[in-house]
Amino acid sequence: RKVEKAVQSLPQVQQCRVTFTTEKLLIDIDKDSSSTAVDSIKVQINDAVINAGFTLQQIGKKTANSEKDASLTQNLAEHWHAITLVSTIFIAAILAQVNSEASQWLFTFASVFGVIPVINRAIKLARTGTPFAIETLMSVATVGALILGETAESAMVLVLFMIGEKLESFAAGKARKGVKSLVLLMPENATKIVGDKRVLVAATDLQPDDIIEIKPGERL
Repeated sequence: RKVEKAVQSLPQVQQCRVTFTTEKLLIDIDKDSSSTAVDSIKVQINDAVINAGFTLQQIGKKTANSEKDASLTQNLAEHWHAITLVSTIFIAAILAQVNSEASQWLFTFASVFGVIPVINRAIKLARTGTPFAIETLMSVATVGALILGETAESAMVLVLFMIGEKLESFAAGKARKGVKSLVLLMPENATKIVGDKRVLVAATDLQPDDIIEIKPGERL
């Protein structure tokens, strides 16, 4: 919804939607738009998605291996931030038994370190028409706790939020993989009847009003 809202706000876009299962952004624009106008709209759409805190990848631009490498790099970056935050809080909790003042400073550092990317995402979402996102709530909660001097609580709020995001991402990934495995069962070709002939064509080339033949036991 965040991506859809950001793209839908563009004047040239008539309608858009993100398909959860295939991770594709589908957009309807004016049919009479020239190629130059379409290229300009593509740039604006890409900028809108980036401003919303997401990125687009053009279909067919990367191989499967490069996609895996990119995904691995991204996951390592995300885990590095999480590991650093949790490690800092763990050290601060142990240090509280020896030096409470140093522990407070360490909790403060962990809170600031953890909340900066959340605030950045909240600002991007607010600019694209989603001011009351969960990121905004977490930013207000963390900053408010820091102002009240509850540094340990603010750091723990960020950790719980981060864990929730990880679980949500994991669940969404599992659901997406399950649906994709079903999509793979879709036949690639279809038998199209043209006059009195039967022609084998790609299923994606079929158009409304085409007549096709489905044999017994054949997947449709």
